Amino acid sequence: MSQVLSILLIFQFIFLACASSYRSIDPRKVVYNNSQNVNGLTFSYHYNVLREQGNTKYAKNELKKGMHVVAIKISNRSNRPVQLGKSLSIINNSSGIKILLIDPKEASKTLKQPVAIYLLYCLMTPLPIRGSKGYTRDDVTTLGYIIGPGLAASNMLIASKSNMRFREELLQYNLTEKLIAPGEEVYGLVEMIYTGYEPLRIDLDP
Repeated sequence: MSQVLSILLIFQFIFLACASSYRSIDPRKVVYNNSQNVNGLTFSYHYNVLREQGNTKYAKNELKKGMHVVAIKISNRSNRPVQLGKSLSIINNSSGIKILLIDPKEASKTLKQPVAIYLLYCLMTPLPIRGSKGYTRDDVTTLGYIIGPGLAASNMLIASKSNMRFREELLQYNLTEKLIAPGEEVYGLVEMIYTGYEPLRIDLDP
C-alpha cells in the first residue's frame, strides 16, 4: 500500500512540477483592441500575451516579479522618423506618468523558468519497486535509478531551451533600438513595471 502511495505521489509531483515549453507570442498575430492616434502615429497594445499563449510559468513569474510583457504595434504616418524610448514614450494614460521600459535581457533573466530545481527529481533514486515474482531481496528494482536522473535531465533541457527561446523573442521584437521611418508599421514586445492593466498612450518627446 505504501508503495502504491509513493508512486501516486511521484506522478502527482511530476505532473505539477514539470518544465513547460515556450510558445511564441509573435506580436504580428496578436489581435489589438486598444488603439489611439497621436500626430500621425497609431499606437496599439495588448496585455496578458504570455498567459494567452499558454506560457503559464512565465505569466506567473510576471505577476510574482511585478512586471508586464505587452505586445504593441506602431504605425508611423507622420513625416518624421521616431524611436521608442528616445523621441517616443509610452505613458500611463490614467496617471500621465511615463512608463519605464525594462531591458529585454534583464526581463528574460527575471521571468525565466528555474532550471536547477529539477535536480530534485534525483531524490527519487532510492525509491524501491518490488518485482512481480515475490518479495525476496533479489526481486527489488530501484525505479528511481531509471526515471530520477532521466526526469531531471529532460526537464532541465526543456526549461533551458524555453528560456533561450523566450529571451530570443524579447530581443527580436525589441523596438527601443529601432528607428521607425515614415510610412512604416512595426510590431514589438515591451517589458514594463506592473501597474495593473492601466490604459496606455504614446507621446512624442519635445
